Amino acid sequence: MNAASKLARLICLLIVLAAFFCFVASIEWRRAEAQATNGRIAFTSDSTIYTINPDGSGITQLTPSGSGNFDRLPAWSPDGTKIAFGRTTFQISAPEIYVMNADGSNQTRITTNSASDRQPSWSPDGTRLAFVSNRDGNDEIYVMNADGSNQTRLTNNADFDFDPAWSPDGTRIAFTSTRDFPGITGNIANGFEVYVMNADGTNPVRLTNNSASDSGPSWSPDGTRIAFASQRDGLPLVYIMNANGSNQINITQSTTLDSSDPEWSPDGSRIAFTSYKRAGQTSSDDIFLINADGSNITRVTNSSFDEHDLSWQPALSAPTPTPSPTPTPSPTPSSTVSGVVTDATGKGIADVAMVLLSDVSGTQITFTDQSGGYVFTYAGGVSHSLFVTPTKSGYAFSPLSIGFVSSRSLSGNQTASFTGTPSSSPPAGQAPILLTQENSLQALALDSVAMISEPFPITGTYNFSADQRTRVSFFVMNLELGAGETSSVITAQAEDSLGQVFPLTVEYFGAVPNFGWLKQVIVKLPDQIANSIEVRASLSVRGTTSNKVIVKVKP
Repeated sequence: MNAASKLARLICLLIVLAAFFCFVASIEWRRAEAQATNGRIAFTSDSTIYTINPDGSGITQLTPSGSGNFDRLPAWSPDGTKIAFGRTTFQISAPEIYVMNADGSNQTRITTNSASDRQPSWSPDGTRLAFVSNRDGNDEIYVMNADGSNQTRLTNNADFDFDPAWSPDGTRIAFTSTRDFPGITGNIANGFEVYVMNADGTNPVRLTNNSASDSGPSWSPDGTRIAFASQRDGLPLVYIMNANGSNQINITQSTTLDSSDPEWSPDGSRIAFTSYKRAGQTSSDDIFLINADGSNITRVTNSSFDEHDLSWQPALSAPTPTPSPTPTPSPTPSSTVSGVVTDATGKGIADVAMVLLSDVSGTQITFTDQSGGYVFTYAGGVSHSLFVTPTKSGYAFSPLSIGFVSSRSLSGNQTASFTGTPSSSPPAGQAPILLTQENSLQALALDSVAMISEPFPITGTYNFSADQRTRVSFFVMNLELGAGETSSVITAQAEDSLGQVFPLTVEYFGAVPNFGWLKQVIVKLPDQIANSIEVRASLSVRGTTSNKVIVKVKP
Protein backbone atom coordinates (compact mmCIF):
# COMPACT_ATOMS: atom_id res chain seq x y z
CA MET A 1 0.00 0.00 0.00
CA ASN A 2 1.46 3.38 -1.00
CA ALA A 3 1.66 6.40 1.29
CA ALA A 4 -1.17 8.24 -0.44
CA SER A 5 -3.62 5.37 0.06
CA LYS A 6 -2.52 5.08 3.69
CA LEU A 7 -3.27 8.77 4.14
CA ALA A 8 -6.72 8.32 2.65
CA ARG A 9 -7.46 5.49 5.07
CA LEU A 10 -6.21 7.57 8.01
CA ILE A 11 -8.32 10.59 7.16
CA CYS A 12 -11.37 8.38 6.63
CA LEU A 13 -10.80 6.91 10.09
CA LEU A 14 -10.47 10.37 11.66
CA ILE A 15 -13.71 11.74 10.24
CA VAL A 16 -15.92 8.65 10.10
CA LEU A 17 -17.82 9.56 13.27
CA ALA A 18 -18.32 13.14 12.14
CA ALA A 19 -19.52 11.87 8.76
CA PHE A 20 -22.02 9.60 10.50
CA PHE A 21 -23.57 12.48 12.43
CA CYS A 22 -23.66 14.64 9.30
CA PHE A 23 -25.41 11.74 7.52
CA VAL A 24 -28.04 11.52 10.25
CA ALA A 25 -28.53 15.31 10.12
CA SER A 26 -28.99 15.17 6.35
CA ILE A 27 -31.68 12.49 6.74
CA GLU A 28 -33.58 14.75 9.15
CA TRP A 29 -33.17 17.67 6.74
CA ARG A 30 -34.58 15.65 3.83
CA ARG A 31 -37.44 14.49 6.04
CA ALA A 32 -38.29 18.08 6.97
CA GLU A 33 -37.99 19.13 3.34
CA ALA A 34 -40.50 16.47 2.29
CA GLN A 35 -43.08 17.74 4.79
CA ALA A 36 -43.50 21.15 3.21
CA THR A 37 -42.82 22.91 -0.06
CA ASN A 38 -40.73 26.05 -0.22
CA GLY A 39 -40.68 28.50 -3.09
CA ARG A 40 -37.92 30.45 -4.78
CA ILE A 41 -35.45 32.84 -3.18
CA ALA A 42 -35.46 36.42 -4.44
CA PHE A 43 -32.26 38.46 -4.15
CA THR A 44 -30.45 41.44 -5.61
CA SER A 45 -27.18 41.51 -7.48
CA ASP A 46 -25.72 44.68 -9.01
CA SER A 47 -29.04 46.47 -8.26
CA THR A 48 -30.98 43.89 -10.27
CA ILE A 49 -33.55 41.47 -8.81
CA TYR A 50 -33.28 37.75 -9.51
CA THR A 51 -34.93 34.60 -8.22
CA ILE A 52 -33.41 31.15 -7.79
CA ASN A 53 -34.50 27.73 -6.57
CA PRO A 54 -33.19 26.73 -3.12
CA ASP A 55 -31.02 24.05 -4.75
CA GLY A 56 -29.23 26.69 -6.87
CA SER A 57 -31.00 25.92 -10.14
CA GLY A 58 -33.20 28.07 -12.34
CA ILE A 59 -31.70 31.52 -11.78
CA THR A 60 -34.06 34.05 -13.39
CA GLN A 61 -33.65 37.80 -13.90
CA LEU A 62 -36.79 39.80 -13.07
CA THR A 63 -35.76 43.46 -13.41
CA PRO A 64 -33.63 44.96 -16.19
CA SER A 65 -29.94 45.64 -15.73
CA GLY A 66 -28.04 48.50 -17.35
CA SER A 67 -31.25 50.48 -17.86
CA GLY A 68 -30.72 53.18 -15.27
CA ASN A 69 -32.85 51.36 -12.68
CA PHE A 70 -31.39 50.46 -9.30
CA ASP A 71 -33.60 47.85 -7.64
CA ARG A 72 -33.20 46.61 -4.06
CA LEU A 73 -34.86 44.73 -1.20
CA PRO A 74 -37.43 42.44 -2.85
CA ALA A 75 -40.25 41.14 -0.62
CA TRP A 76 -42.60 38.28 -1.59
CA SER A 77 -46.33 38.67 -1.03
CA PRO A 78 -47.88 36.05 1.31
CA ASP A 79 -49.45 34.15 -1.60
CA GLY A 80 -46.17 34.10 -3.55
CA THR A 81 -47.63 35.83 -6.61
CA LYS A 82 -46.10 39.32 -6.25
CA ILE A 83 -42.86 41.00 -5.22
CA ALA A 84 -42.61 44.48 -3.71
CA PHE A 85 -39.26 46.26 -4.03
CA GLY A 86 -37.51 49.63 -3.95
CA ARG A 87 -36.34 51.35 -7.12
CA THR A 88 -34.13 54.38 -7.76
CA THR A 89 -33.63 55.75 -11.29
CA PHE A 90 -31.55 58.46 -12.92
CA GLN A 91 -34.69 60.60 -12.91
CA ILE A 92 -35.72 59.73 -9.34
CA SER A 93 -32.78 60.07 -6.95
CA ALA A 94 -34.65 58.69 -3.92
CA PRO A 95 -36.07 55.15 -3.94
CA GLU A 96 -39.78 54.54 -4.41
CA ILE A 97 -41.73 51.32 -3.86
CA TYR A 98 -42.92 49.20 -6.77
CA VAL A 99 -44.84 45.93 -7.02
CA MET A 100 -44.46 43.36 -9.80
CA ASN A 101 -45.70 39.87 -10.60
CA ALA A 102 -43.56 36.89 -9.63
CA ASP A 103 -42.30 36.58 -13.22
CA GLY A 104 -41.17 40.26 -13.28
CA SER A 105 -44.10 41.52 -15.34
CA ASN A 106 -46.37 44.49 -14.59
CA GLN A 107 -43.87 46.57 -12.60
CA THR A 108 -46.03 49.24 -10.97
CA ARG A 109 -44.99 52.18 -8.82
CA ILE A 110 -47.17 52.59 -5.68
CA THR A 111 -45.45 55.46 -3.80
CA THR A 112 -44.81 58.94 -5.15
CA ASN A 113 -42.72 61.04 -2.83
CA SER A 114 -39.71 63.31 -3.14
CA ALA A 115 -38.19 61.57 -0.13
CA SER A 116 -36.96 58.00 0.25
CA ASP A 117 -39.57 55.17 0.41
CA ARG A 118 -38.04 51.70 0.72
CA GLN A 119 -37.84 48.35 2.60
CA PRO A 120 -41.37 47.05 1.93
CA SER A 121 -42.73 44.25 4.16
CA TRP A 122 -46.09 42.57 3.49
CA SER A 123 -48.72 42.01 6.15
CA PRO A 124 -49.59 38.28 6.50
CA ASP A 125 -53.00 38.80 4.88
CA GLY A 126 -51.45 40.58 1.89
CA THR A 127 -53.58 43.70 2.24
CA ARG A 128 -50.92 46.11 3.54
CA LEU A 129 -47.24 46.93 3.31
CA ALA A 130 -45.02 48.33 6.04
CA PHE A 131 -42.16 50.43 4.69
CA VAL A 132 -39.50 52.99 5.63
CA SER A 133 -39.61 56.65 4.63
CA ASN A 134 -37.69 59.78 5.58
CA ARG A 135 -40.43 62.12 4.28
CA ASP A 136 -40.75 63.68 7.75
CA GLY A 137 -37.05 64.36 8.22
CA ASN A 138 -35.64 61.00 9.36
CA ASP A 139 -36.23 57.29 8.82
CA GLU A 140 -39.58 56.20 10.23
CA ILE A 141 -41.82 53.17 9.68
CA TYR A 142 -45.08 53.67 7.78
CA VAL A 143 -47.85 51.39 6.62
CA MET A 144 -50.06 51.58 3.51
CA ASN A 145 -52.57 49.50 1.60
CA ALA A 146 -51.15 47.11 -0.98
CA ASP A 147 -52.13 49.51 -3.79
CA GLY A 148 -50.22 52.41 -2.14
CA SER A 149 -53.21 54.17 -0.64
CA ASN A 150 -53.75 55.28 2.97
CA GLN A 151 -50.10 55.84 3.91
CA THR A 152 -49.86 56.18 7.69
CA ARG A 153 -46.91 56.82 9.98
CA LEU A 154 -46.37 54.23 12.76
CA THR A 155 -43.22 55.45 14.54
CA ASN A 156 -42.38 58.94 15.69
CA ASN A 157 -38.81 59.17 16.83
CA ALA A 158 -35.95 61.62 16.39
CA ASP A 159 -33.53 58.85 15.42
CA PHE A 160 -33.62 55.99 12.89
CA ASP A 161 -36.37 53.33 12.64
CA PHE A 162 -36.07 50.85 9.77
CA ASP A 163 -36.03 47.12 8.76
CA PRO A 164 -39.76 46.45 9.39
CA ALA A 165 -40.75 42.77 9.51
CA TRP A 166 -44.36 41.76 10.09
CA SER A 167 -45.02 38.87 12.52
CA PRO A 168 -46.79 35.82 11.00
CA ASP A 169 -49.95 36.49 13.03
CA GLY A 170 -50.05 40.13 11.89
CA THR A 171 -50.17 41.60 15.41
CA ARG A 172 -46.58 42.87 15.68
CA ILE A 173 -43.78 44.40 13.63
CA ALA A 174 -40.12 43.82 14.42
CA PHE A 175 -37.73 46.57 13.38
CA THR A 176 -34.27 48.11 13.87
CA SER A 177 -33.78 51.44 15.64
CA THR A 178 -31.20 53.76 17.17
CA ARG A 179 -33.83 55.38 19.42
CA ASP A 180 -31.93 54.50 22.62
CA PHE A 181 -28.83 56.28 21.32
CA PRO A 182 -30.14 59.77 20.51
CA GLY A 183 -27.80 61.87 18.41
CA ILE A 184 -25.33 59.02 17.96
CA THR A 185 -22.28 59.96 15.88
CA GLY A 186 -19.31 58.08 14.46
CA ASN A 187 -20.20 54.50 13.59
CA ILE A 188 -23.98 54.87 13.78
CA ALA A 189 -24.41 51.12 13.25
CA ASN A 190 -23.17 50.53 16.79
CA GLY A 191 -26.50 51.97 17.94
CA PHE A 192 -28.63 49.53 15.90
CA GLU A 193 -30.84 47.37 18.13
CA VAL A 194 -33.79 45.10 17.34
CA TYR A 195 -37.22 46.07 18.69
CA VAL A 196 -40.79 44.84 18.34
CA MET A 197 -44.01 46.89 18.48
CA ASN A 198 -47.71 46.33 17.98
CA ALA A 199 -48.85 46.54 14.36
CA ASP A 200 -50.38 49.96 15.08
CA GLY A 201 -47.02 51.32 16.30
CA THR A 202 -47.78 51.19 20.03
CA ASN A 203 -45.78 49.53 22.81
CA PRO A 204 -42.26 49.35 21.31
CA VAL A 205 -40.06 46.88 23.22
CA ARG A 206 -36.30 46.53 22.86
CA LEU A 207 -35.14 42.92 22.30
CA THR A 208 -31.36 43.24 21.94
CA ASN A 209 -28.93 45.12 24.13
CA ASN A 210 -25.48 45.15 22.67
CA SER A 211 -22.62 47.59 22.04
CA ALA A 212 -22.42 46.52 18.38
CA SER A 213 -24.91 46.43 15.51
CA ASP A 214 -28.01 44.17 15.77
CA SER A 215 -30.34 44.56 12.79
CA GLY A 216 -32.41 42.97 10.01
CA PRO A 217 -34.99 40.92 11.97
CA SER A 218 -36.69 37.97 10.24
CA TRP A 219 -39.58 36.07 11.89
CA SER A 220 -39.77 32.29 11.92
CA PRO A 221 -42.99 31.07 10.25
CA ASP A 222 -44.47 30.00 13.60
CA GLY A 223 -43.71 33.40 15.14
CA THR A 224 -41.73 31.99 18.08
CA ARG A 225 -38.24 33.09 16.97
CA ILE A 226 -36.50 35.95 15.21
CA ALA A 227 -33.31 35.69 13.16
CA PHE A 228 -31.15 38.80 12.88
CA ALA A 229 -27.65 39.96 11.94
CA SER A 230 -25.25 40.93 14.72
CA GLN A 231 -21.69 42.28 14.82
CA ARG A 232 -21.17 41.55 18.53
CA ASP A 233 -18.38 39.08 17.64
CA GLY A 234 -16.43 41.52 15.47
CA LEU A 235 -17.98 40.68 12.06
CA PRO A 236 -21.51 40.14 10.68
CA LEU A 237 -23.03 36.89 11.99
CA VAL A 238 -26.52 35.40 12.01
CA TYR A 239 -28.17 35.01 15.42
CA ILE A 240 -31.60 33.74 16.42
CA MET A 241 -33.55 34.57 19.55
CA ASN A 242 -36.96 33.87 21.03
CA ALA A 243 -39.64 36.36 20.09
CA ASN A 244 -39.29 38.02 23.50
CA GLY A 245 -35.54 38.55 23.00
CA SER A 246 -34.35 35.69 25.21
CA ASN A 247 -31.87 32.93 24.31
CA GLN A 248 -29.82 34.81 21.70
CA ILE A 249 -27.48 32.31 19.98
CA ASN A 250 -25.14 32.31 17.00
CA ILE A 251 -26.93 29.94 14.60
CA THR A 252 -23.93 29.44 12.28
CA GLN A 253 -21.71 28.43 15.23
CA SER A 254 -18.84 30.43 13.75
CA THR A 255 -17.12 33.64 14.80
CA THR A 256 -14.64 33.78 11.90
CA LEU A 257 -16.83 33.07 8.83
CA ASP A 258 -19.26 35.94 8.24
CA SER A 259 -23.02 35.61 7.66
CA SER A 260 -25.71 38.22 6.93
CA ASP A 261 -29.20 38.72 5.46
CA PRO A 262 -30.97 35.91 7.39
CA GLU A 263 -34.27 34.75 5.89
CA TRP A 264 -36.39 31.82 7.13
CA SER A 265 -37.72 29.21 4.74
CA PRO A 266 -41.55 29.12 4.62
CA ASP A 267 -41.65 25.74 6.42
CA GLY A 268 -39.24 26.91 9.14
CA SER A 269 -36.72 24.14 8.52
CA ARG A 270 -33.92 26.30 7.13
CA ILE A 271 -32.46 29.78 7.08
CA ALA A 272 -30.91 31.39 4.00
CA PHE A 273 -28.01 33.80 4.49
CA THR A 274 -25.18 35.42 2.57
CA SER A 275 -21.43 35.20 3.17
CA TYR A 276 -18.23 36.30 1.44
CA LYS A 277 -15.61 34.44 3.49
CA ARG A 278 -17.35 31.09 2.98
CA ALA A 279 -17.36 31.85 -0.75
CA GLY A 280 -13.68 32.76 -0.80
CA GLN A 281 -14.42 36.32 -1.88
CA THR A 282 -13.11 39.59 -0.49
CA SER A 283 -16.03 41.85 -1.37
CA SER A 284 -18.89 39.80 -2.90
CA ASP A 285 -21.34 37.43 -1.24
CA ASP A 286 -22.93 34.12 -2.20
CA ILE A 287 -26.11 32.56 -0.81
CA PHE A 288 -25.99 29.68 1.67
CA LEU A 289 -28.59 27.62 3.54
CA ILE A 290 -28.42 26.25 7.07
CA ASN A 291 -30.80 24.00 8.99
CA ALA A 292 -32.69 25.79 11.76
CA ASP A 293 -30.69 23.80 14.34
CA GLY A 294 -27.38 25.10 12.94
CA SER A 295 -26.44 21.96 11.00
CA ASN A 296 -25.81 21.24 7.32
CA ILE A 297 -24.58 24.49 5.77
CA THR A 298 -24.91 24.23 1.98
CA ARG A 299 -24.04 26.68 -0.79
CA VAL A 300 -26.74 27.86 -3.21
CA THR A 301 -24.89 30.24 -5.55
CA ASN A 302 -21.35 29.99 -6.88
CA SER A 303 -20.61 33.09 -8.90
CA SER A 304 -18.71 36.33 -9.07
CA PHE A 305 -21.93 38.27 -8.49
CA ASP A 306 -22.74 39.94 -5.17
CA GLU A 307 -26.00 38.54 -3.76
CA HIS A 308 -27.93 40.38 -1.03
CA ASP A 309 -31.44 41.27 0.19
CA LEU A 310 -32.87 37.75 0.46
CA SER A 311 -36.60 37.00 0.48
CA TRP A 312 -38.10 33.49 0.35
CA GLN A 313 -41.29 32.84 -1.61
CA PRO A 314 -43.99 31.41 0.69
CA ALA A 315 -45.27 28.82 -1.80
CA LEU A 316 -44.93 27.60 -5.36
CA SER A 317 -48.35 28.92 -6.30
CA ALA A 318 -46.86 31.65 -8.48
CA PRO A 319 -46.60 31.10 -12.25
CA THR A 320 -43.24 29.78 -13.28
CA PRO A 321 -41.16 32.69 -14.62
CA THR A 322 -39.84 32.55 -18.14
CA PRO A 323 -36.05 32.89 -17.84
CA SER A 324 -34.63 35.96 -19.50
CA PRO A 325 -31.00 36.25 -20.59
CA THR A 326 -28.89 36.29 -17.42
CA PRO A 327 -25.17 36.25 -16.71
CA THR A 328 -25.25 32.55 -15.83
CA PRO A 329 -22.24 31.64 -13.69
CA SER A 330 -19.61 29.73 -15.61
CA PRO A 331 -18.04 26.56 -14.21
CA THR A 332 -15.12 27.14 -11.88
CA PRO A 333 -11.94 26.52 -13.90
CA SER A 334 -9.56 23.81 -12.73
CA SER A 335 -5.84 24.56 -12.61
CA THR A 336 -2.72 22.77 -11.41
CA VAL A 337 0.35 23.35 -9.29
CA SER A 338 3.13 20.95 -10.29
CA GLY A 339 6.89 20.52 -10.24
CA VAL A 340 9.75 18.20 -9.36
CA VAL A 341 11.87 17.63 -6.26
CA THR A 342 15.45 16.68 -7.03
CA ASP A 343 18.76 16.24 -5.22
CA ALA A 344 21.89 18.28 -5.93
CA THR A 345 22.67 16.13 -8.98
CA GLY A 346 19.25 16.60 -10.51
CA LYS A 347 17.97 13.13 -9.62
CA GLY A 348 14.35 12.96 -8.50
CA ILE A 349 13.59 12.28 -4.82
CA ALA A 350 10.64 9.92 -4.35
CA ASP A 351 8.09 9.85 -1.50
CA VAL A 352 8.49 13.50 -0.52
CA ALA A 353 5.28 14.61 1.17
CA MET A 354 4.05 17.75 -0.61
CA VAL A 355 1.53 20.10 1.04
CA LEU A 356 -0.54 22.68 -0.83
CA LEU A 357 -1.97 25.31 1.53
CA SER A 358 -4.78 27.59 0.33
CA ASP A 359 -6.15 30.58 2.21
CA VAL A 360 -9.67 29.38 1.35
CA SER A 361 -9.71 25.59 0.96
CA GLY A 362 -7.08 24.52 3.50
CA THR A 363 -4.54 21.78 2.85
CA GLN A 364 -4.00 19.11 0.20
CA ILE A 365 -1.33 16.39 0.38
CA THR A 366 0.35 14.33 -2.30
CA PHE A 367 3.69 12.50 -2.70
CA THR A 368 6.41 12.71 -5.31
CA ASP A 369 6.76 9.79 -7.70
CA GLN A 370 9.99 7.95 -8.53
CA SER A 371 11.10 10.83 -10.73
CA GLY A 372 10.39 13.41 -8.02
CA GLY A 373 7.33 14.75 -9.82
CA TYR A 374 4.06 15.80 -8.24
CA VAL A 375 0.87 17.62 -9.20
CA PHE A 376 -2.02 19.29 -7.36
CA THR A 377 -5.35 20.36 -8.82
CA TYR A 378 -7.08 23.46 -7.45
CA ALA A 379 -10.20 25.48 -8.28
CA GLY A 380 -9.24 28.66 -10.10
CA GLY A 381 -10.79 31.96 -9.08
CA VAL A 382 -11.23 30.94 -5.44
CA SER A 383 -7.96 31.20 -3.53
CA HIS A 384 -5.95 34.38 -3.12
CA SER A 385 -2.81 32.58 -1.99
CA LEU A 386 -1.32 29.11 -2.51
CA PHE A 387 1.85 27.82 -0.83
CA VAL A 388 3.63 24.58 -1.72
CA THR A 389 5.91 22.96 0.87
CA PRO A 390 7.96 19.73 0.62
CA THR A 391 8.74 17.67 3.72
CA LYS A 392 10.69 14.45 4.27
CA SER A 393 12.46 13.27 7.39
CA GLY A 394 16.24 13.61 7.10
CA TYR A 395 16.10 16.24 4.34
CA ALA A 396 16.27 20.00 4.05
CA PHE A 397 14.71 21.67 1.01
CA SER A 398 15.48 24.82 -0.89
CA PRO A 399 13.45 26.88 -1.04
CA LEU A 400 11.55 25.98 2.11
CA SER A 401 8.26 26.88 0.42
CA ILE A 402 7.02 28.54 -2.77
CA GLY A 403 3.97 30.81 -2.73
CA PHE A 404 1.63 32.25 -5.33
CA VAL A 405 -0.29 35.32 -4.15
CA SER A 406 -2.83 37.57 -5.88
CA SER A 407 -4.78 40.62 -4.70
CA ARG A 408 -7.83 39.18 -6.49
CA SER A 409 -7.88 35.41 -7.04
CA LEU A 410 -5.53 32.85 -8.54
CA SER A 411 -6.10 30.82 -11.68
CA GLY A 412 -3.96 29.10 -14.27
CA ASN A 413 -1.26 26.47 -13.97
CA GLN A 414 1.63 27.15 -11.60
CA THR A 415 5.07 25.52 -11.29
CA ALA A 416 7.08 25.01 -8.10
CA SER A 417 10.25 22.88 -7.98
CA PHE A 418 12.62 22.20 -5.09
CA THR A 419 16.08 20.82 -4.31
CA GLY A 420 16.54 18.48 -1.35
CA THR A 421 19.75 17.69 0.53
CA PRO A 422 20.31 15.25 3.39
CA SER A 423 20.25 16.98 6.77
CA SER A 424 20.37 15.76 10.36
CA SER A 425 18.66 18.85 11.78
CA PRO A 426 15.63 20.90 10.76
CA PRO A 427 16.53 23.96 8.64
CA ALA A 428 16.09 27.41 10.15
CA GLY A 429 12.73 28.96 9.35
CA GLN A 430 10.93 25.69 8.62
CA ALA A 431 7.24 26.39 9.30
CA PRO A 432 4.93 23.65 10.60
CA ILE A 433 1.68 23.09 8.69
CA LEU A 434 -1.51 22.17 10.53
CA LEU A 435 -3.73 19.93 8.42
CA THR A 436 -7.35 20.76 7.68
CA GLN A 437 -10.42 18.83 6.69
CA GLU A 438 -10.99 18.47 2.97
CA ASN A 439 -11.80 21.76 1.20
CA SER A 440 -12.03 23.56 4.50
CA LEU A 441 -10.11 25.70 6.98
CA GLN A 442 -11.47 23.52 9.81
CA ALA A 443 -8.71 21.72 11.70
CA LEU A 444 -8.13 18.00 11.20
CA ALA A 445 -8.32 17.31 14.92
CA LEU A 446 -9.75 14.83 17.42
CA ASP A 447 -10.42 14.57 21.12
CA SER A 448 -7.26 12.71 22.16
CA VAL A 449 -9.18 10.24 24.35
CA ALA A 450 -12.70 9.93 22.98
CA MET A 451 -11.43 10.17 19.35
CA ILE A 452 -14.40 12.29 18.31
CA SER A 453 -14.33 15.45 16.25
CA GLU A 454 -15.36 19.02 17.07
CA PRO A 455 -17.01 20.88 18.68
CA PHE A 456 -14.81 20.11 21.69
CA PRO A 457 -16.05 20.65 25.24
CA ILE A 458 -13.55 22.36 27.51
CA THR A 459 -14.06 19.76 30.24
CA GLY A 460 -15.37 16.22 30.38
CA THR A 461 -15.74 13.31 32.80
CA TYR A 462 -14.33 10.59 30.55
CA ASN A 463 -10.89 11.89 29.63
CA PHE A 464 -8.93 10.01 32.31
CA SER A 465 -7.28 13.18 33.63
CA ALA A 466 -7.35 14.57 37.15
CA ASP A 467 -8.36 18.03 35.95
CA GLN A 468 -11.03 16.66 33.53
CA ARG A 469 -9.84 19.10 30.87
CA THR A 470 -10.15 18.18 27.21
CA ARG A 471 -7.00 17.40 25.21
CA VAL A 472 -7.10 17.83 21.45
CA SER A 473 -4.86 16.07 18.91
CA PHE A 474 -3.80 18.20 15.96
CA PHE A 475 -2.16 16.62 12.92
CA VAL A 476 0.80 18.50 11.51
CA MET A 477 3.45 18.20 8.80
CA ASN A 478 6.83 19.82 8.23
CA LEU A 479 7.65 19.66 11.93
CA GLU A 480 10.82 17.91 13.16
CA LEU A 481 12.80 18.19 16.38
CA GLY A 482 16.56 18.61 16.31
CA ALA A 483 19.06 16.59 18.29
CA GLY A 484 18.48 17.07 22.02
CA GLU A 485 15.26 19.07 21.49
CA THR A 486 12.01 18.25 23.28
CA SER A 487 8.42 19.31 22.74
CA SER A 488 9.18 22.38 24.84
CA VAL A 489 10.31 24.15 21.65
CA ILE A 490 6.70 23.90 20.39
CA THR A 491 4.13 26.43 21.55
CA ALA A 492 0.45 26.68 20.62
CA GLN A 493 -2.17 29.37 20.87
CA ALA A 494 -5.81 30.09 20.09
CA GLU A 495 -7.21 33.40 18.87
CA ASP A 496 -10.88 34.35 19.11
CA SER A 497 -12.85 36.63 16.77
CA LEU A 498 -11.98 39.72 18.83
CA GLY A 499 -8.25 39.11 18.51
CA GLN A 500 -7.75 37.86 22.05
CA VAL A 501 -4.97 35.27 22.21
CA PHE A 502 -4.92 32.36 24.67
CA PRO A 503 -1.98 29.95 25.12
CA LEU A 504 -2.58 26.23 24.62
CA THR A 505 -0.44 23.90 26.71
CA VAL A 506 1.46 21.42 24.52
CA GLU A 507 1.58 18.05 26.28
CA TYR A 508 2.78 15.66 23.56
CA PHE A 509 4.56 15.59 20.22
CA GLY A 510 5.36 12.53 18.14
CA ALA A 511 4.98 10.74 14.82
CA VAL A 512 1.70 9.00 14.00
CA PRO A 513 2.49 5.24 14.03
CA ASN A 514 3.27 3.89 10.53
CA PHE A 515 3.15 7.43 9.12
CA GLY A 516 6.55 8.94 9.86
CA TRP A 517 5.85 12.02 7.77
CA LEU A 518 2.70 12.81 9.79
CA LYS A 519 3.06 14.23 13.31
CA GLN A 520 0.64 14.61 16.19
CA VAL A 521 0.56 17.48 18.69
CA ILE A 522 -1.70 17.20 21.74
CA VAL A 523 -2.75 20.40 23.53
CA LYS A 524 -4.90 21.13 26.58
CA LEU A 525 -7.81 23.51 26.06
CA PRO A 526 -7.96 26.51 28.46
CA ASP A 527 -11.09 27.61 30.30
CA GLN A 528 -10.92 31.08 28.69
CA ILE A 529 -12.13 29.89 25.27
CA ALA A 530 -15.25 28.10 26.56
CA ASN A 531 -17.66 30.71 25.18
CA SER A 532 -15.80 31.51 21.96
CA ILE A 533 -17.80 29.06 19.77
CA GLU A 534 -14.71 28.74 17.59
CA VAL A 535 -11.11 29.89 17.60
CA ARG A 536 -8.16 29.88 15.22
CA ALA A 537 -5.36 27.68 16.48
CA SER A 538 -1.70 27.81 15.43
CA LEU A 539 1.69 26.34 16.39
CA SER A 540 5.07 28.01 16.66
CA VAL A 541 8.47 26.29 16.58
CA ARG A 542 11.71 28.21 17.15
CA GLY A 543 9.91 31.47 16.37
CA THR A 544 8.27 30.27 13.13
CA THR A 545 4.47 30.10 13.13
CA SER A 546 2.19 27.70 11.30
CA ASN A 547 -1.00 28.41 9.40
CA LYS A 548 -4.16 29.06 11.44
CA VAL A 549 -6.94 26.46 11.53
CA ILE A 550 -10.50 26.81 12.81
CA VAL A 551 -11.49 24.80 15.89
CA LYS A 552 -15.05 24.72 17.21
CA VAL A 553 -15.50 24.59 20.98
CA LYS A 554 -18.39 24.55 23.43
CA PRO A 555 -18.74 25.23 27.18
